[in-house]
Amino acid sequence: MTQFFSQRINILGQWWWLEFSEQVFDDAGEPVDGYILPDRLLIKITKSKNIERIREVILHELVHAVDGIFSLNLSEKQVDKLARGLFGVIRQDDLNSMIFGQP
Repeated sequence: MTQFFSQRINILGQWWWLEFSEQVFDDAGEPVDGYILPDRLLIKITKSKNIERIREVILHELVHAVDGIFSLNLSEKQVDKLARGLFGVIRQDDLNSMIFGQP
């Protein structure tokens, strides 16, 4: 199984922390798969046994980060659809290789 470790990532020139935890909670104290704290430049992701779900949640939270940086004011529904669409496209091996160099 792929291991995910907390790390710093560069999102459009801003250094964010990508953190993996056993549980992540939103501001209301509800458990969630991922959560972004833009004022702290922090993205929190719940560890899961489903690697594809972790990847999808990471992309979803990255879309939130880009949304905030560019002040796009996307709704949660728009963020979710955009992240799911991008995830479906870039996970294709041919496109993945073309964009990132290796599948």
